[in-house]
Amino acid sequence: MPTGTVASTPFGNSGTSSRPPLSTPTPRPSKPTSATTRREPPPTPRRLSSGGPGSAADSPRCGGSSKKLGLGYRKARGVPAKADPGAQKQFLDTELRPRLAEAAAGQRRVRFADAAHFVRGAFLGYVWRLIRWVVPTGSGRQRYNILGAVDAVTHELVRETNDGVVDQVTAGRLLRRVRERYPTGPVTVVWDNARYQHTALVRSIAAYYRMELLYLPPYSPNRNRIERVWKFVKADALANRWRADFATFRAAIDATLDQLHTTHRDRMRSLLTLNFQVLEPASVPAA
Repeated sequence: MPTGTVASTPFGNSGTSSRPPLSTPTPRPSKPTSATTRREPPPTPRRLSSGGPGSAADSPRCGGSSKKLGLGYRKARGVPAKADPGAQKQFLDTELRPRLAEAAAGQRRVRFADAAHFVRGAFLGYVWRLIRWVVPTGSGRQRYNILGAVDAVTHELVRETNDGVVDQVTAGRLLRRVRERYPTGPVTVVWDNARYQHTALVRSIAAYYRMELLYLPPYSPNRNRIERVWKFVKADALANRWRADFATFRAAIDATLDQLHTTHRDRMRSLLTLNFQVLEPASVPAA
């Protein structure tokens, strides 16, 4: 073979590569910067709530879009439809707070009074469980009635109880118990406008024991501290529990009430503060 000649093979020239040259990969376009990114506008409130309260548009599944608008999935709160916020504020400022200031200074005793009616049955609530917690319900309508008066400062409770009815006689006995607890000095009992608490008998008993009866404005449970006591009793003694008979049911309630100003003192101090709830205006006008 002459010098300088390259031999040919079936696969091409032996002195050169048979593979085609590699092509340079085309660079991918870079992602647009945040300044050029196209964003969808957030949904308008009309799209979120076009179905009205309680509709699918107001369900938690819309939470992502709703949070962008500052909305929250909140439970509705009820207010007494006939309550008068103006009358409540005037009562608080001119009637109740001055007497509470005297009580804090030791110049007067103030008791918040109200009746509670505990029907033997299932008081259901939330509980941490792997499976559902099932509570038997009681049969019949056995009811434990309590007319109580809690001290605004010491949180001590005096009460009259029965399994019949609460009437003017029960109210008169409660007033006597309060005066026996405080033999001297001015005493004010703050309670609602139940009819039996307005009778001539109750008023005469209060006058005999030199006690002042201070009636709350109509539809003002938020001004009566003892309402929180009844709620605590349900949670502490009755919630998610089953009492085999009425005597055990009643004993459980009494045990909690007897320990309000001892075992449950810290809890009462937190619950029975003298910061009163201000009613919010109704969001839904009357039809």
